[in-house]
Amino acid sequence: MSTEDTNKAVVTLHIGVDVDSFIDDMVSGKNHNEFMPGRPVELFNEKPDSLRNVDFVLTRQEAETLKGDPRIIDVRYGTKQENGIFLKPYILEESRVYDKSITNDSTHYNWGFPACTGNTNPYSGTTTLNYQHAFSLSGKNVDVVIQDSGIDPNHPEWLNLEGTASRLQQVNWPGVSGLTGSYTQGGQHYTDQEGHGSHVAGTVAGRLYGWAKEANIYAIKIFDTDAFGASASFNLIRGWHNLKTNGNPTVVNMSWGYYQFYTGITGGNYRGTPWSGSSMVSAYGMVQTLYNRTGVSPNFTYVHPVRVSSVDADIQDCINAGIILIGAAGNNAHKIDSTTGTDYNNYYTSSTNGTVYYHRGGTPSSATGVITVGAVKSANPEGKAFFSETGPRIDVFAPGENIISVASVGSTFEPGSIDYPLNSSFKSVKASGTSMASPQVAGVVACMMETRRTWTPAKVRTWVQTVASTGRLSDTGGGYTDLQSLQTASNRFLRQPFNRSVVYELTSEIGYDTPATTTFSVTNNAGLYVFSGAISGSNPTLTLVRGQRYVFNVNAVGHPFWIKTTLTLGPEDAYYGVANNGNDNGTINFIVPKDAPNTLYYNCQYHTTMRGTINIVD
Repeated sequence: MSTEDTNKAVVTLHIGVDVDSFIDDMVSGKNHNEFMPGRPVELFNEKPDSLRNVDFVLTRQEAETLKGDPRIIDVRYGTKQENGIFLKPYILEESRVYDKSITNDSTHYNWGFPACTGNTNPYSGTTTLNYQHAFSLSGKNVDVVIQDSGIDPNHPEWLNLEGTASRLQQVNWPGVSGLTGSYTQGGQHYTDQEGHGSHVAGTVAGRLYGWAKEANIYAIKIFDTDAFGASASFNLIRGWHNLKTNGNPTVVNMSWGYYQFYTGITGGNYRGTPWSGSSMVSAYGMVQTLYNRTGVSPNFTYVHPVRVSSVDADIQDCINAGIILIGAAGNNAHKIDSTTGTDYNNYYTSSTNGTVYYHRGGTPSSATGVITVGAVKSANPEGKAFFSETGPRIDVFAPGENIISVASVGSTFEPGSIDYPLNSSFKSVKASGTSMASPQVAGVVACMMETRRTWTPAKVRTWVQTVASTGRLSDTGGGYTDLQSLQTASNRFLRQPFNRSVVYELTSEIGYDTPATTTFSVTNNAGLYVFSGAISGSNPTLTLVRGQRYVFNVNAVGHPFWIKTTLTLGPEDAYYGVANNGNDNGTINFIVPKDAPNTLYYNCQYHTTMRGTINIVD
């Protein structure tokens, strides 16, 4: 494709066209009809104030062809001189050292950047990388909330990109939420004696270490001096969110969780079978590791994550209000099962606490609708961090070991810290935990929300799952005590697909211009999907080629046909970018993207007898 005639093109859509879906189709390159370019298209300006006009970067011929799309009134192709468009990076930072080692060094930066901007491990065989981080989205006009131990308000990491003003909004939470009659904010709310919150904030939205470098930063304290309680903090966040008039999305990072001691055991139930005894049983998933133990040998006690129904309810109310919540899965090396999983209802009985479920994860991260984040270790090969919770409830794994960020001066994070690169009066330090992985996801989400300001929490969660790199993490596949096993968690590695080294997608990255089309007919016969056309048979294994278009003409009323990342019932884990996915009587279109995983699945929404495997090849 020639780059010489590439320019801004203003696309005007008919009334009633789903603008968000059209933009998704264009920028993903995954769902293009015969009039669309058949490649990922760069979004130049979403024009959020306009209802039907969107700017893309296209060639003259692409703009002319796109006019044939029935959703479009017109495409106006400009000139470079008229629009002031040049081929250059949005922001390309200087080459820096992104180091995964435990060593604290002022020249080191967040190794999550290079790790999460591609589909493969850039650190293969090494722990240090010289890398130029480029980004076109930075969380502008997005409000990120760090629900944690507070924040160091004076640290220069909160400055804007120009270094002229702080992005930290030191609000009075009862006032901005309309709840002054219920709560009072103490004078030390904007301090961070622990240091945890400042470190987390740096990864979400810091100037040097963070993803969302232009986001507005809010901090609500739930630990230490002058903190609100957890439930109170959710009420305050929800009240403030509902009163906002600027339309800014709200993204909350929750790098904390509840735990409970294994104590007073009198028996229990494992996968439907009762058992008796007074000791933890590792074969039942009651693991004992150095990561979930407290005390001094030989009198160690062990903990597990636990749900708190009252706080889960507060969380659900926030999600229903449109607030996006991202939570750290926890560092207890436990499996967290899904609600339909074989381990979800495992429990022990306690003389102290009654019936206690230990495979349901912890509040807040495992609550319904929260994006749950596990941690990736720093050592090669890439895999789950030994301490990280795992299992089917994990939505995505992200770098969480030896992550460098802010060290609040005078806090417990300051010992061992090094000088902050831009001001030696302030400090930086490396830390590990799912607490460090969750803010990687929160930062990426905040960047994405810059251009998807009305997306629901459910849609954001699906986006995180479906754009993630798949099959990338090593998985030893062992039982509960195998700390490198994913425990049937989906093998997803956080990916930020919008960080590119140049503004425009001008190369033939996808590897095709006019994709070939293959057509299947899909019907229902005796509770099986029956294919004809390009392939025939009942529930056959399909082989699809990256870069080609596939049309599924479905006539199976009552049996919605889903292309998904997992072999499960329901619409969850639907693959991103499949047009009319889940149709039971109509046409489903799928252009297989270059970064598609090697394996997908087709599933009936309701019946386990109607399903099959899709192998993706080059």
